[in-house]
Amino acid sequence: MKKRNYNMIVFCLSAIFIVGGWISKPLLSDIGNAMLNFFKTLEIGAFIDDIEIASKNLSYKNMLINTYSFYYRITGTKVVKKDQTTFVRMDNDYLAFYDEKLTDADFEQMINSTLKIKNVTDNQQIPFVYVMAPRKLYFENDSNLYYNYEHFSSKLEDNGIDFLNLAQKMKKTNFSMEDLYFITDHHWLPETGFWATNELCEKLTNDYNLTFDSKINNLENYNITVYNEIFLGSIGKKVGKYFTPLGLDDISLITPKFDTKLTVSDTKGTREGTFQNTLIDMSLLTGDDYYSSNPYAAYGYGDFGLQIIKNHLASEDAPEIVVIRDSYACVVTPFLALGTDTLHVLDVRHWKPTESASTIYEYIEQVNPDCVIILYSLIEPYMFQF
Repeated sequence: MKKRNYNMIVFCLSAIFIVGGWISKPLLSDIGNAMLNFFKTLEIGAFIDDIEIASKNLSYKNMLINTYSFYYRITGTKVVKKDQTTFVRMDNDYLAFYDEKLTDADFEQMINSTLKIKNVTDNQQIPFVYVMAPRKLYFENDSNLYYNYEHFSSKLEDNGIDFLNLAQKMKKTNFSMEDLYFITDHHWLPETGFWATNELCEKLTNDYNLTFDSKINNLENYNITVYNEIFLGSIGKKVGKYFTPLGLDDISLITPKFDTKLTVSDTKGTREGTFQNTLIDMSLLTGDDYYSSNPYAAYGYGDFGLQIIKNHLASEDAPEIVVIRDSYACVVTPFLALGTDTLHVLDVRHWKPTESASTIYEYIEQVNPDCVIILYSLIEPYMFQF
């Protein structure tokens, strides 16, 4: 007979306390049976499967995820596989997820698609810059993410594609990983997005003579309001609130002190007014329900196939730019928009053909901007279906 250790007893008693007080009798019966089986077998995997089946489609599921996370904490579990993704609590207690190592065929497909973008911009005689945004596990040199990032960087260089390697910039600036990223989410902080925007503007100015208003790149020209402990990130939502002892994330709201007047068009409609009225979804910063809300998506209102931002107070020589992006750019494009005349923000995951452009290649040809940028943290073949 297997020995019932202290951690198991504490976990089960806690589960009874957490679950028993808030659930209906039918659900309590299902969970009771699951716990009975657990005491007989001490198989935590089977117990969690039983609980997930019982809690599916119920509002109690989030509370039960917290119960699992409590178990992981008291047993020192650092790696959890869920929904075909492996999540990890790093040595510094930050949460991340593992990437698969890409194949040569994957890299060839991605480079060929990127070269087609370059061909369009070359024909229009405009700059094209690929911005590489690293995620947390890049800083573990033996990770698949590090391999994918470095290998793709080499491919870009070999094919004559100009790129901004933000990982190198971060290392030269002596940033620590904790300086840059949320604890429970895979994204970087708004402050990191602001820094990345400045790095991008500096490159476009130095290498391509594009002009940006200097005030947009000075953090002293912005107000910063910190919302404390309101954000459970995408990884935290998968593994539970207590998986890391560091708790919920804070998030900073960075808004200009200077005058702004914008028109923003996307699938949520057309918004006109200040930066905060058009590019910040304040409803996501209430902290009411950390499982259902995403405060990070307050920046730019989240992800859209196409978002067009018109800056009515832009200088006469401000550029028009197309940005092809993933969600890391949520905290870049709002700030970049303040230095452009018009910013076209495209996301292949949500892209739908317009009346005049069936592909992103055609959209670039139609707009004929002053510059095209790809800003990706995701190095995955599906992100290169332009």
